[in-house]
Amino acid sequence: MSIAMIIRSQFHRLLLCLILVMWNNSVQARTMLFAAMDDWPPFIINTNSVSSDSGFDGIDRELLLEMSARTGIQIYLLRYPFARALRDMQAGRVDLITSLAKTPARQQYIGYLTTPYYRCHPAFYGLPDTAKQVRTYGDLQGKTIGYVYGSAYFEPFDSDASLTKNGVLNESQLPDKLLKRRNQLFVGTDCQVDYALHEMGLTGKIVPTPYRPPQQVELYIGYSKAAGIEKEVALFDKALSDMVAEGWVDRLVNSYFKAAK
Repeated sequence: MSIAMIIRSQFHRLLLCLILVMWNNSVQARTMLFAAMDDWPPFIINTNSVSSDSGFDGIDRELLLEMSARTGIQIYLLRYPFARALRDMQAGRVDLITSLAKTPARQQYIGYLTTPYYRCHPAFYGLPDTAKQVRTYGDLQGKTIGYVYGSAYFEPFDSDASLTKNGVLNESQLPDKLLKRRNQLFVGTDCQVDYALHEMGLTGKIVPTPYRPPQQVELYIGYSKAAGIEKEVALFDKALSDMVAEGWVDRLVNSYFKAAK
């Protein structure tokens, strides 16, 4: 066999090996995914304490850890402002996002695990004198309302261009802006805001309005449709469904809310 034939044969073997490696990677589930996290206590608690090796504590972190243990897929938590996380989910640069409400716009680029793991309600908050004035949706007119960029609360609020809205990057900024009277109200999700106000010592200083929207907000784990993780999603879907059916998620959530009372 000539030298040229030997080289050609070795090249073909190398090419075949590369093809097999690529094929194996395409059919096997990835071993690590990336989840975008922002501060949203008690579901996502942004911390740098020694009790958390990821910089986060909270319901969603424990939820993802259990799903990781049940599926064998590692989940690495990334610190992300919520609106930017949505953009990077659309581009496939982030795989997962937690505590997410469904909207038609998001469903264009985000898929959802089948089972919601918690349900909350939208609510408006203000200083007591202002809050008591808001008894109907119409009473929101003329008031500056804080909200988080990219968040979905309820319709018609989300698309109501007649209201005066003042966006921020994350929920933790909303109480401070209200106390400084830069906003007159802010909108949030009751399960999250009530917990956060308690932890900040602001219960009674910032209160919900008598007007409470009737809608319900279901919290899902979303995944990027552009990330190509359908095999992993199937494993997560089964794990989360089992965790909810077993009562594992309810016990986890209740442990946080009971601790705040």
